[in-house]
Amino acid sequence: MASNPADAQGQPPGGAVAPRVGAEKDDLRMGRAKRVWVRRLVEGGIVTLLAGCGVFTLLITLGIVYALARDTLTFFQGVPGKFEGVSPLEFFGSLHWSPLLGADQHFGVWPLVVGTLAVTVVAVGLAGPLGLITAIWLSEYAPSRVRNLLKPILEILAGVPTVVLGFFALTVITPTLQLAFIQRPVLDANGQSLVDPAGKVMMQAWNPLGVEGYNVLAAGLAVGILTLPIVTTLAEDALRAVPRALREGSYGVGATRFETSIKVVFPAALSGIIAAILLAVARCVGETMIVALAAGGRHVPLQYIVDPPLVIETVARADGSTPLAQGQGVSSTTTSSEEALRAVATVRPDMPFEFPIITLRGGEKLDEVDVSVLPTSDATSLSAQIIDAKDNILSEARIDIPSPGDADANAHRNVSLSFPAANLTDRPLRPGEEARPIGVRLESGDYRVRLTAVSGAVLLAEATVEGERFMSAVDRALMPMDVRQSMQPMTGYLVQIFLGDVSNLGIEYYSSYAVAALLFVLTLILTMVGHLVRKRFQQKYE
Repeated sequence: MASNPADAQGQPPGGAVAPRVGAEKDDLRMGRAKRVWVRRLVEGGIVTLLAGCGVFTLLITLGIVYALARDTLTFFQGVPGKFEGVSPLEFFGSLHWSPLLGADQHFGVWPLVVGTLAVTVVAVGLAGPLGLITAIWLSEYAPSRVRNLLKPILEILAGVPTVVLGFFALTVITPTLQLAFIQRPVLDANGQSLVDPAGKVMMQAWNPLGVEGYNVLAAGLAVGILTLPIVTTLAEDALRAVPRALREGSYGVGATRFETSIKVVFPAALSGIIAAILLAVARCVGETMIVALAAGGRHVPLQYIVDPPLVIETVARADGSTPLAQGQGVSSTTTSSEEALRAVATVRPDMPFEFPIITLRGGEKLDEVDVSVLPTSDATSLSAQIIDAKDNILSEARIDIPSPGDADANAHRNVSLSFPAANLTDRPLRPGEEARPIGVRLESGDYRVRLTAVSGAVLLAEATVEGERFMSAVDRALMPMDVRQSMQPMTGYLVQIFLGDVSNLGIEYYSSYAVAALLFVLTLILTMVGHLVRKRFQQKYE
């Protein structure tokens, strides 16, 4: 029987076309190649996008560095016809910062640095211990449900706008530090309560600590609240990264959970904890809105450390505790016995009153005499004299004693005798050195102040001599550490300048770029040190 030729050729009967096995393989190969090409294209696009983002970030950083470096160099070099440059020696070596005082400008940056460090110390003093304690509790003690609940809450706290925390520091933390919920009457110079036009006694916060309205303490506490999640989260992650085998080994030798946490887990995670603290410090240094709202704008006068100023003091006092010289007692012939008991001395033309001897250093001043006169005094005027050890009269002041009115016939009459401004020393007066433009500047020595009634008798209820002494070394040393007062940090100065306190393109404007460059360098150094610490000293366990 003859066979079909088509069958002999491998074709199906009936003239049907047989599938091409080779063609199917080619199609599969082409499809696979196409998918590989698409995948490579997508992966290449993703890599290019990531590389572009990295290059873009680098370009932004370089742009920031360029802008800061350009205008900082302008600040140091100056602009011909506008202002002379500031030498780097003055910028980094001077302790005086007053860029907005016209002709008396100084550009020593250290007062701003001290303000920044003060805020940072207060903030880290709150966030450091509290954050570490919270991290240890979350890592070693807290149940998993509690930990899963609290960690998101802490992270949400980190997202609170800083301007909200600034207003919180200004309206809640500061009044709390002043104990504003405890009110006391406002007193005048005589210790009497002041009343408002409605007749109500005026009240004010108790404020036993003397906290100012704008202060570093409140700002630092608010910044500490801001950085608390940073310390807690990073430190807790570092603690939980310690292998479980270390804890079990510690328990195996009889250690308690507390001993294991403090002596085993904490040292093992120390590199991560240090990195967390340094990152929090960098965040505190760069914080802007909180310190701009709550820390105030006062520059710390560090120049007083080496160049003490004159501060107003009561250098002599005549009150009930002052021993009186012979013949200076109250004369019973001039007043009633009740008034005699209330007076500390009687001053008449033939019976002057002398304050205790006043010892001054060279360059210190005697400014004025403040006197409170009893109502029954009949003298019309009073004079005060400054007398040296050789009985020479160096200066004299005279004032008329006002007559009592019908409404205040029984009230004390207060007068001030101001000595004319004079410099009796060879030492020149520096700008801003004296506190008041009155008074006599004297050489070192002992001096007396004598009161004399021109006519009649003056019954003194109280009398004080006000002068100006050089600030003590202790006060000057403690001044940068007084967080109760206002201090302007570097970021606060930048806000002040860029909000329009000065015109553009002046030396004050360019000084802000020098401050910003220093701030950039400080935060960069802190971040790099934290990274190096974590990388070099990170513990590795098997």
